[in-house]
Amino acid sequence: MKNYLLKSVCRQCQASVSSTSHVCPLCGISRPVFDNLTPIEKEYLNRAPAIPAKFYYMPSNVNPRGNLIVNLTSEFKRYLADFSSSQNFYIASLVMIICGTMVISGTGFPFSFIAFWPALLYIIYDFISLFRAVTVSLLVSRLQLRGGASPYSVHFKIEDQLGKMFSGLQMILTSFFDKNWLTMGQSEKMSFDNFYQAIKTLTTRIKKFARISLETTAIIWRNNVYAIVAQDKVSFQDKIVSINNKIREGEAIILRYCWMQHLDTIADSLKSFVYSPEEQTQEAFRREMIEGNQLGGHGPLHEPYQEGFQNVPMELSFKMRYFWHEQLMPAPLPSEEIIKKYPETREFFESILQVRQLKESLEQQMILDCATNALGNIGGGSDTTALEAADIKHYELYSQCLDIPKFQPDSDSLQNQIDRLNSQLKV
Repeated sequence: MKNYLLKSVCRQCQASVSSTSHVCPLCGISRPVFDNLTPIEKEYLNRAPAIPAKFYYMPSNVNPRGNLIVNLTSEFKRYLADFSSSQNFYIASLVMIICGTMVISGTGFPFSFIAFWPALLYIIYDFISLFRAVTVSLLVSRLQLRGGASPYSVHFKIEDQLGKMFSGLQMILTSFFDKNWLTMGQSEKMSFDNFYQAIKTLTTRIKKFARISLETTAIIWRNNVYAIVAQDKVSFQDKIVSINNKIREGEAIILRYCWMQHLDTIADSLKSFVYSPEEQTQEAFRREMIEGNQLGGHGPLHEPYQEGFQNVPMELSFKMRYFWHEQLMPAPLPSEEIIKKYPETREFFESILQVRQLKESLEQQMILDCATNALGNIGGGSDTTALEAADIKHYELYSQCLDIPKFQPDSDSLQNQIDRLNSQLKV
């Protein structure tokens, strides 16, 4: 039977990576082939040179796509601009200039001559340290160069844009309800068109980004699941707990998607209220729009924990993660109802169903594992039963539950998917 366990794991995002892959397909960090490296890069991998402690920040500053001269120039300018770090350099330079002038004019000898050389040596030493820090940092950055668009880079870009659009939507709704539309005349209500167009544009963009986000997070989510179940030296119980958490995470992503799609109804509801008001006060309608659409103080937009999107943990970071986890019931989401309303969620629901089946198989496997251990301690005529239990224990079950090409796509097909999603963001 084909072994579907992963051969390698990316240290940055824990994604499963083919042993022949040059770039991690999930986070985009390059995985250099040793034979293709330069002698200096090979030496670095064997024995990494240290960066002077004074320039500890350098690896995050250098541009891996720039050459050494450009990086050295820009870092030297940055170093000089930070007086707290370069004050000794300035003092040494001032001493060297003054003493050098005194030596040339023949005054203050031999004191000026003695003070000139230590100042010059310190300047040379400081510059060599800077040069070494830039060189090593450039080498490190090039060995970890991001190879274009990746699922995580697209995901972070989407989350940042969604945050800005949600803030804009809140601001416009606040401005809308600052006016008393019920007391305005028909001509005064013409200003509503500006609110309508702004809200419609924002919610349409949110719908578009939500669909791209659903597909992008599904790619990352599946790879995370595969990385969990394919780990070696991890107990069945730990895998079951982690998989159950990923199931809940997947449902929270779908729940958030449905909410973002529903926001598109706000503009038309406001229009009906302004031009065809029913027998309700503006305050009642405001509560209906704000609280009913979960845009109020207890809604997802006011989640107290603000997640960052710079790292790539196994737990997928997304806006309002904790709020939507809290909205989940103990029972599974009603997939048929949601799929009927939002057909694009079908593929994600199918993957969640496969992972549920895998969880059940792992639970059965855990029981068989306990039975094998118990039977292994019993002598006599139980050898055959113990061997059968051991065979079941070592049976590769992941491929029986998961659609492997989806949970572990090859690098080329994955890159095509991400390029397509990334291009949709630019349209």
